[in-house]
Amino acid sequence: MADVGVGMYAKYDGQLVDLRETFQEHSIDLDQPSTQTNPRARLIDFSQWVSCYTFGIRDEVFTMYTHYWDGVAHDVRLKCGEPGGGGWGYRHIEEGHRTHWQQKLDGARAKGWAAEAYGVHSWDDLMAGAVGSAVTWPEHIGGSFQSATKCGVTTLYLVDINRPQVVLMSFNVVAVWALNSDRLITAYPATKTSC
Repeated sequence: MADVGVGMYAKYDGQLVDLRETFQEHSIDLDQPSTQTNPRARLIDFSQWVSCYTFGIRDEVFTMYTHYWDGVAHDVRLKCGEPGGGGWGYRHIEEGHRTHWQQKLDGARAKGWAAEAYGVHSWDDLMAGAVGSAVTWPEHIGGSFQSATKCGVTTLYLVDINRPQVVLMSFNVVAVWALNSDRLITAYPATKTSC
């Protein structure tokens, strides 16, 4: 794969970690997995789209993450979900935060990020990979016992690969998931570092 000049990173234990594999692993296209020569992160394939939007199967799983707390791995799944204020999952994120994710993607591309080299072709590819970082490697953890939710916040960095100390853009990602199920409730770019 040709080296790109700008990369997307998160910090883990104080070190920048390239998110290329994180974005590509949250592709759910099991029939044609991403390859190093032609990465393609298609979050939703045609049959999943039909299940979600035509048949309304809200528990259709698009991708899965793992969050570790209390020394135990807990699955967090991005499912079709339900739109609206009390909604959850992909449809809730799409309705309430699609524009925010698209703005971050457009901003990163304007700074020189070759998103396609990471398998990111649309707002939801960016969202899926970013959520992987916020759930698996959160910099900040919060939540509400009363609403049975947990949240993770992480910062993503767009840096010059040749000069990693040069941060071209950064933004925080908030992911909120249920403690009493495996549902990802919502995910959005934010300015805050807590939830």
